Amino acid sequence: MNLYNSCTGHPVSVLMAFTAVFVLGLLSIPELERENIPVSGIFTISVVSRLEGYPAGDMESLVTLPLEISLGCIEGIQDLESVSRRGRSEIRLSFLTSPSAQKEKDSLIFKVREAVDKVYPSLPDGMEKPLVMNDNSLSPRYCKYLSMG
Repeated sequence: MNLYNSCTGHPVSVLMAFTAVFVLGLLSIPELERENIPVSGIFTISVVSRLEGYPAGDMESLVTLPLEISLGCIEGIQDLESVSRRGRSEIRLSFLTSPSAQKEKDSLIFKVREAVDKVYPSLPDGMEKPLVMNDNSLSPRYCKYLSMG
């Protein structure tokens, strides 16, 4: 109760202390390190396959599983997620890389394309070659704008 009594008994002193802390906080803001867009070391590649007219179960057994087995052999995969829908299969691979290592990222894309090329002849007839995409074009900056919407 002593702190409470002294604060209520001397409101000007409390206001001065609060103002001093506030001003020091404002003066220290320029000294803080900051980044507008944090650099992420996660590199994501998606493999999208389309085969019109096939139900989700057939897409999973005929397309998604063979692709997962082939892609699962690539070194450095942190996460592999897949979704099979009617006429569509999506596989997302996540790798942990250095944010500035473009050669490493290009190498990973090449390895994913090689793995897709190996399994493509065994996929159902009439299917176009699966599309390999770099998902980092929708990275933190775009996600930030979408969430502010």
